[in-house]
Amino acid sequence: MFWLRRPPYARWFAAVVVIAAAAAIDLSDAPTRPHPYLTAPVSTGQTIGESLLEWREVPDGVLPHVDIDAVVAARDLGAGEPLLPSGVTTPPTIPQDWWAVPLPIPGDPAPGTAVRIVLTNTSTTVEGVVVSAATQDGFAYQNTGLAAVPGEYAAAVAAAAIDQRLVVLLAP
Repeated sequence: MFWLRRPPYARWFAAVVVIAAAAAIDLSDAPTRPHPYLTAPVSTGQTIGESLLEWREVPDGVLPHVDIDAVVAARDLGAGEPLLPSGVTTPPTIPQDWWAVPLPIPGDPAPGTAVRIVLTNTSTTVEGVVVSAATQDGFAYQNTGLAAVPGEYAAAVAAAAIDQRLVVLLAP
């Protein structure tokens, strides 16, 4: 007779233990830590400061730690996006005795990208580095960014930029 069998106490006990463990894990406070999120869109090369950040609590270990001291955006970032190490970079410093010159820089290179500037009026080639990415001006013909060049070429590069007699090449 099947109905006279002993009830499955072991199964019931196992089910209660599993449900209690799940409830304990679900109701326990997971360790959290504050993480920076952007409050406004940021363009490539723009400095990210405390005024652009909002700190939100996230579970510990979900998002990697990012150092926000003196960083610039490595790419375009949207509002509400968490700040991640892949989205920021340290701004390149201008080497000693070099000067930053506003130039028509093609594309959207990250700060620190090597450039070669060819002065078409003298056929001179100058090696430089992008300091800040190109900014789009609605009224300008080309994007303008800052490139650092050695001091002895700064005046010639600036004059060629004014006369639009130079070509900026980006490193691959």
